[in-house]
Amino acid sequence: LELFDTPEIPLVLGECKRVLREDGRLGVVALEKKDCRAVKIYEWFHARMPALVDCRPIHARKTIEAAGFELAEASEEAMWGLPVEIVIARKYG
Repeated sequence: LELFDTPEIPLVLGECKRVLREDGRLGVVALEKKDCRAVKIYEWFHARMPALVDCRPIHARKTIEAAGFELAEASEEAMWGLPVEIVIARKYG
């Protein structure tokens, strides 16, 4: 999701929801938008070298829930010192 422009993310999630069967699941692993030094440094590099540092931190869990998915599981891990959100959500209704 972090590769899409911010206004496009709800559209992408809407399409995911449309094609998932009832009780289907969506899995997302994304760099977490968090107020920490590692993320600030990463964002600095992303702003200056977007072709090399292409991902950007996002609020994956909040965005997925806002798109109408039910949160099944969520965890936070670290990869190379950067916070990563792992989200499994379920389509409902």
